[in-house]
Amino acid sequence: MSRIGSSHLLKLDPRSLPTGYRIVTENPRHVRLSAGSISTVEFGVTHARVLRIDITDDAFTSDGMQLRPEWARQVETIVNLLQVQPSVLRIVYRSKTRNDGSARSRVWEVRRAIEKLWRTKQNHYRLDVETAIIAAQ
Repeated sequence: MSRIGSSHLLKLDPRSLPTGYRIVTENPRHVRLSAGSISTVEFGVTHARVLRIDITDDAFTSDGMQLRPEWARQVETIVNLLQVQPSVLRIVYRSKTRNDGSARSRVWEVRRAIEKLWRTKQNHYRLDVETAIIAAQ
């Protein structure tokens, strides 16, 4: 029995790209593989501007999960900066505590506020948001 070939769908995981790079071609890609032949699949990526914001525990109210009003007002500024040109937003949270659940909730709150405002604007690209939680020193 001879095999004519088989079709495969290959997807590039965007998390495997360096910070600031985005996929600009079709993803996933379809490829037909045949025995004894070599196949190549290429994905196009581009380097986008990375807008990084660093946040600490001080950005949140005493109850711990709400952004302080002076920080909440900065969300509009961040979204305006993101609209200038295609960018990747990197939110870095510097936590003084070891409570990972609290840190994740706070990062989510900031991300949610930015993405909510982003959706109300007329934007020409999909916003990619990366997050990181690191211990404050």
